[in-house]
Amino acid sequence: MGRSARQKKIQQSSIFDSFIFEPENINEKKLGYLCIIGQLSNLLPTQVSSKFGQARPRSNLLENLTQIIKSKYYSYLIKPTAEKALKESLKKTNQFLSEMAHKGDVAWLGNLNLTILCLGLNSPTNSIELNFTKAGDHKLFLLRGKQTIDISHDVELQNIDPYPPKAFGNIISGQLNRGDRLLVLSKDIFSVFDKAYKKGGQNLFSHLAKVSDFSEKSIKKVLKSREKELSETSGICLAIDLSEKSLSEKLRLPIIVQKPKKAKLLKVLVSEKINNFKKSVSSRISIKLLTSLKRKKKEKKKVSKKYSRFSKIFNFLTPKKSISLLKNKFRRFIPSPKKIELITRKKNIILICGFIFILAFGFMILDKQTQKENQKIQETLMNAQTKIDQAESALIIKDENLANKFLLEAWQMVFPLAEEKRKNKELAIVKEKIESELNKLNKRAEIKEQELFVELNTDFNPQRFISNGNNFYFYNPGSNKVYETKTGRTLEAPQNIKFAVLLGSSVLFFLENNNLIILSENQWSSEINIDKPFAGFTCDEFASYNSNLYCLNKEKEQIIKYNHFTNLLWGSAKNWLKSQQDLSKAKSMIIDGSIWVLNQNNSIDRYRLAAHQETIDINTFPIIENITKIKTSSTLPYLYLLEPSQNRIIILTKAGEIYKQIFSEKFDDLKDFEISADGKTIWLLNENNIFQIKL
Repeated sequence: MGRSARQKKIQQSSIFDSFIFEPENINEKKLGYLCIIGQLSNLLPTQVSSKFGQARPRSNLLENLTQIIKSKYYSYLIKPTAEKALKESLKKTNQFLSEMAHKGDVAWLGNLNLTILCLGLNSPTNSIELNFTKAGDHKLFLLRGKQTIDISHDVELQNIDPYPPKAFGNIISGQLNRGDRLLVLSKDIFSVFDKAYKKGGQNLFSHLAKVSDFSEKSIKKVLKSREKELSETSGICLAIDLSEKSLSEKLRLPIIVQKPKKAKLLKVLVSEKINNFKKSVSSRISIKLLTSLKRKKKEKKKVSKKYSRFSKIFNFLTPKKSISLLKNKFRRFIPSPKKIELITRKKNIILICGFIFILAFGFMILDKQTQKENQKIQETLMNAQTKIDQAESALIIKDENLANKFLLEAWQMVFPLAEEKRKNKELAIVKEKIESELNKLNKRAEIKEQELFVELNTDFNPQRFISNGNNFYFYNPGSNKVYETKTGRTLEAPQNIKFAVLLGSSVLFFLENNNLIILSENQWSSEINIDKPFAGFTCDEFASYNSNLYCLNKEKEQIIKYNHFTNLLWGSAKNWLKSQQDLSKAKSMIIDGSIWVLNQNNSIDRYRLAAHQETIDINTFPIIENITKIKTSSTLPYLYLLEPSQNRIIILTKAGEIYKQIFSEKFDDLKDFEISADGKTIWLLNENNIFQIKL
């Protein structure tokens, strides 16, 4: 298949191998160079034979893996690209390692370090295309000018499952410039480089970056400054120079054109035809022009003679005779019917040719536009597939949050194009695949059958409700009416209502005039006047905890606390926060010992002990549009969020992780919700109905 440059070294219980495969035919050259750097560590004494430094069968694992990767890589001939070929190779390699693990051969787990590099020349841009992946703790560095960049960081996987479905996951792709250099370092060798890096900037990376000629001799000269440390260390250091000189012969990809002889012959024939055409046309034009000039000269002479005769006798001719003479004189300037027909035909032919040209030009532009659109779709699909692969790798290490993040990024790439190009099956399939995985990760549960718990058969159209478990109280902010279900009565408060909270078995209403009133057993208490912290005070959000009352004021960005003394008596207003916080965009508040504030951007701020503790950003699918309300209590381990625009309730742990999502297409007019004290029941106000959902 290709030539292999190989080095092997066995020291103590480690084996090192490096392979470089050069492309030999046209198909292989499209895929470029394949470099494989391998290491097996912590081998048992029975796995390595000291005689002649040769390895027993276990040490052949690197060779077996290399053969699998190479054969699969260069056999990928359907629209070959290095990234696709590498992806197919990794599937086969993962399958091979998985089968080994299932058979009980697990000595390689945690001991295999393998780096795979694919290098090819991008002819139009004259840049180098890099695709690489790795398993284990090898490091890959890019030396560009004076910069040293660790480009293996994003592909590193830690805490791999002992029986993984995959050993390789992410593929990193990118463009390299002429003059860039690559360094592949094993862990122990990297530790020497890294140790030196911390000593006053005298590091091997900076020295190597200054080397103009990146030859073996120059590299050894730089490494000699760390000869002592390196002599005590075993490992691999592979250096790759991407300069014009080193790659001019090695990585030049063929440009596929017609055979030179045929192309040259075609060019000559065409040029001869064009020249002959030019000669014939020019000769015709010159002859025609010459004859026309001669005719004109003769005509001029004739006209001048006739005119001299006419001038002598003109005065003696009658008007009729003069007109007939003029007609005869200019008759030859009037075209005949045949000539008119010929001219018309020529004009029609020109118009038809012009129309055909315009159509052809339009189709050409449309074709180019289609090609651009298809290219954009393919690029989007490739980028999305990279994110999907990264998500699969995250699931291997059981990091669902990271997998969810990558899948959301993939969905955001594909969704706009899928909506725009609805007929593209490939986009639709990828979109459905991503959404299916996201639905699983985001624990979406559709409620197909809802229990109608309360149906309001009144003209009252409530926007809010509150329940103590035995009775439901419906009200509208800005109205003084309260409808309760136990008796079916509508009660009227003395002032319009803003908020309602439970106070034991009673309901406490916060009125628009900043006073309180309590409804207990269908009886109103008298209005309760509370302290106003400043002139013009308004309560924008209201909550209670242990009978203490809390008002959030957006203008002053304060949370005002009223300590409960006894029965219907509360203390003076005090700013609960120790320091100024941004509360100007709060839209809902709830308290369970901590104060949870829902913001306009759908993030959640948690305050405890009068100070800000954390901000929770919710990454869920479908992507959040507008959460309107937050609920919890000290007896519940979850946060409950209402999002009417997507017909759902989102349930989070108090650490911000998704526990469950409940949705239904029938929840088309969600207004408010309540949670039972034990957290096992949710009541939803949809239109004028209360639906009960058992969790």
